[in-house]
Amino acid sequence: MKLRLDVETPDGSSVPVTVTAEGTATVADVAGVVWAGMTGVPADPGQPVTLQVMAEDRHEVTTLPGRSLLWDTVVCSGQRVRVVPYATPTGGGGTTAGWLRVISGPDAGKSFALRAGSQVIGRDTGCDIVLADQQVSRRYARLTMGPLVVEVADLNSSNGVVVGDTL
Repeated sequence: MKLRLDVETPDGSSVPVTVTAEGTATVADVAGVVWAGMTGVPADPGQPVTLQVMAEDRHEVTTLPGRSLLWDTVVCSGQRVRVVPYATPTGGGGTTAGWLRVISGPDAGKSFALRAGSQVIGRDTGCDIVLADQQVSRRYARLTMGPLVVEVADLNSSNGVVVGDTL
């Protein structure tokens, strides 16, 4: 994925930036790299960052969830964005739309509450659902909970994703 963004600097000016990211890149991944490029200092791991997307009139601002996959968001070429601190949700905020139950492996018997929208499953601590199984990739799959449909998408995992008996 390639985007051309106008990144607002702390002084209010904007700098054109071309972003090239893989399909598995999160908003926080991109925001961290943009921050490091603007300031020359890596983003503080203790204070995650995300992107705010501004409407043309700059009155309407949308703060993107840092854990969202970049290509799942409203970001598109030509938009003005800025890097801002992101408070990660705690306590599973939002309504539970369903449950994921692990049936085998080191996490067998654990259940995870699922919210509407997209969640990333994997071993990486930045995932929404973190599993300890070494057979699971760092960023394994994206689970999207819709009102009537649940979609599971493999995020280029090494071992593939099996749902029922289907790979």
